[in-house]
Amino acid sequence: MRLEIKNFGGSAEDRALAVTELGSALKFEIDEPHFVSLGGGRLSIGVTLCPIKRGKTVIGVSTDTCKPDIQLRGKGIEPEHCIVEFNGVAVVLYPKAALCSVDGIPVSEPTRLPQGCMICLGKSNYFRFNHPTEAKRIKESHPGNRFSIVPDQYYPDVELAIEQYKKDKQERERLQKENERLLSLELEYKEAVELIEFEKTQLEEGRQQLHEMEAQHKEAVGSFEQEIAVQIKELERKREELQYFEEEKGKLMMLQEKYEENVRKQEEERTSSEKRRQEEYERLKAMNAKLEGKEGTEKERVAIEELRQKLALQELNSLEEELLSYEQQQLEHELIEQERKKVEGMEQKQTEVIKQLEDELNAQIKMLKEEREKESSKIQQEKERIQMLEKQQQEALRQIEQEKKRLDEEREEEKKHLEEERERLNKTEQERLEMLENTAKEQEQEKLMIETEKKRLLELEERHTKALKEIEDTMISKQDKMERERQIEFEFFETEQLLLEELEQKQREAAEQLEREREMIRQQLEKERDEERKKREQQKIRFQELQAQQQETLRQAEEERRRLQTELQSQKEQMTKEKARLLNLESEYKKIRSNNASEVPSLLSALNMPDITQLGKGCSLEERKKRLEEEKRRLVQLKKEAENLWHAKQRENDESGSSGDERSKNKPVQKLQHEKQTREELERKVVESKHQQSHKLEGEGIEKVKELESALAAERTRRQEMERILAEKQKQDELDKVIAAEKARKEMMTEKAIQERLPPQVKNGTSHSDDDINLVQHLVAAGHVLENCPSVRVTASACKGYLSKMGGKLIKSWKKRWFVLDRQKRALCYYTDEHHRTPKGIIYFQAIQDVYVDLPNSYKGSSMKTTFCVKTPQETYYVAAPSGLAMSVWIDAILTGREGVDFFN
Repeated sequence: MRLEIKNFGGSAEDRALAVTELGSALKFEIDEPHFVSLGGGRLSIGVTLCPIKRGKTVIGVSTDTCKPDIQLRGKGIEPEHCIVEFNGVAVVLYPKAALCSVDGIPVSEPTRLPQGCMICLGKSNYFRFNHPTEAKRIKESHPGNRFSIVPDQYYPDVELAIEQYKKDKQERERLQKENERLLSLELEYKEAVELIEFEKTQLEEGRQQLHEMEAQHKEAVGSFEQEIAVQIKELERKREELQYFEEEKGKLMMLQEKYEENVRKQEEERTSSEKRRQEEYERLKAMNAKLEGKEGTEKERVAIEELRQKLALQELNSLEEELLSYEQQQLEHELIEQERKKVEGMEQKQTEVIKQLEDELNAQIKMLKEEREKESSKIQQEKERIQMLEKQQQEALRQIEQEKKRLDEEREEEKKHLEEERERLNKTEQERLEMLENTAKEQEQEKLMIETEKKRLLELEERHTKALKEIEDTMISKQDKMERERQIEFEFFETEQLLLEELEQKQREAAEQLEREREMIRQQLEKERDEERKKREQQKIRFQELQAQQQETLRQAEEERRRLQTELQSQKEQMTKEKARLLNLESEYKKIRSNNASEVPSLLSALNMPDITQLGKGCSLEERKKRLEEEKRRLVQLKKEAENLWHAKQRENDESGSSGDERSKNKPVQKLQHEKQTREELERKVVESKHQQSHKLEGEGIEKVKELESALAAERTRRQEMERILAEKQKQDELDKVIAAEKARKEMMTEKAIQERLPPQVKNGTSHSDDDINLVQHLVAAGHVLENCPSVRVTASACKGYLSKMGGKLIKSWKKRWFVLDRQKRALCYYTDEHHRTPKGIIYFQAIQDVYVDLPNSYKGSSMKTTFCVKTPQETYYVAAPSGLAMSVWIDAILTGREGVDFFN
């Protein structure tokens, strides 16, 4: 039965409520998103459907001032507790109060509500959120699913969404701070520009004042020039007057000169007339004297009287002329004096006027000079101030340009940084999504069994339905049929739920078992490594003891060799001394040869040092020959065995291609072989010397022969000891080979065990898995300058250096380790330090899935920017390099051996 009711719940818009009978139960359905409330406590007895309208819906407790859309009661409920917004597709919860949780997770930020989630508001108000449209879309996207269970990873995790929102909020806050900083810098820039504008206005005002002062100065100069022109005209007029005075003075001087000339001429005429008169008077006087003495005639007396009268008249005339000339001279002299006085008076007045004018002009010139100096100093000061202002303006403009460039550069850097951050966040988000997808794929693969079980259950359900149909045909009552069907369905659901729980429990147990097995394998490997390390240390100690014993034995052998050389020298000297005595004995032996001609030559030719001792014991000649031949054969056989052993050891060393440490370990063995060869050569020479001198030692004493035999026996014991040490060393080398082979076998078994637990590989190698790749050329081609990175040692097939590694089971800490990337061994190993030979850990190329730079939210190292990760199926290794350049070199070097991406794709 389906019943539709309009306008339920008092809402203004039309809604359809569908009621379906399920036996004695009722099922209510609505097409809009809604909350199903079970009440605010244990005393609540009603079930409330709270529809969510389009737009915003306020939820809270009802007060006089606030009437929310959905009214609640209970502890911890605020008048406006939260707001629910529905835009037609998604429903978002905006918490306003503190007590808001979604699926048991407290929320304080806007959160999208998924289908079927449980919401708790306050302390006792529980709601189930239903979104029919979303539920229908989920069912359509996952057909055949009998359960109302949302698939894993269908909705994003609320906690992850909150973390992402927090990250976005932090990013927004950081961007807001950066914008505030940029705004403050922009305000400072504007203030600087305003200051420059103010200085510009001041400079313009200064320039206008300077122009005004220059105009005033020009006006003052013009008025002064006019005054000077008037004074110059006056001076010109005075100069004309002076010229007139000068002309008058010149005329006066000319008159005076004429007067003086006339006076001089008159004086000359007077002197000449006076002179003539004196001559006439003298002549007259002479004539009178002549007449007085001679009593001349009357005529002569008359002539003399006439002459006297004439002289008197002439004197009178001359006196009159002198008087007239004197009077005329006096008149002229008075006129000249008058003119001179007049000219002197005018000249004095003119000099006074000129002096007065000169004083006035000098004062005005001095005043003008002072004013000009003042004005020029003011103008110079204004020019200097304007120049200083221009310099300040240019400096300020230059600073503003620099600040502008710096701000532009910082803005570009910030933009680049923001772009990089966005790219990094996008990359991180992409990696996170990829990880989620990979996890989802793994979960899908793990759920294949569940799907198969579900299919099996579906088959059982089909059989069950067929059985039910058959039962329905035989059933009498429909009510009994429905009851039995519900009972069977209920039991079937319970069985299916139990099966699912068992499968999930088995899956968890399998994962735990895998982890336990992995931990047991790791512990077993560590235990075996520790045992092998202890064995190696014991073997090293034993080898050092053997080395010490060998050195002691070699030292004793050397001392013995020297002693034997000295004894041999002394024996040679004694043999030369006794040579003469032996020659004397030859004559006696000749008699014996005549008796035993066939036996004695063979005796003398085969006699040696050990047989001489038997002569004293009475052995026969044939027995002595046999013993000598056996001794020779034994010595030759020992020599051949030693040579064969040495050649076999040399071939093993050449085939194994051992490192420099093994060659250094074989150096004592080679020295031992050399000493053995020298001793055998010495013995051979001694035997030869014995054979050469056997025919000369027939008379040597038995005591000396015994001493040589004892020395030879001691040398044989030492040689046997050396052979024993050599055999022990060979056994030790064989044991080392067996240990190395066992270790390699265990590592291969571990690697196979790890690979068996992982998905099968898809590809066959990567672009960097070539054996003939040259690391140096590859890194140089990638743009690295290896000379600038001394902390990393790179060769054609290896990369070595110190890195800090995050380690520790309970307490994580950074420890410095010596890392070696060996392309020949195809592994990344790390050691305690550079001098240790036993690796603390090995990462094979087949296990390396990825190498990437660590994110800031990962493990914090000593240098966060130089931390990178090496990802493997078992764990992710966090490693920190000493510098950024070293980190990039290591990442590019390790990427050449990244083969795990093909095995674990």
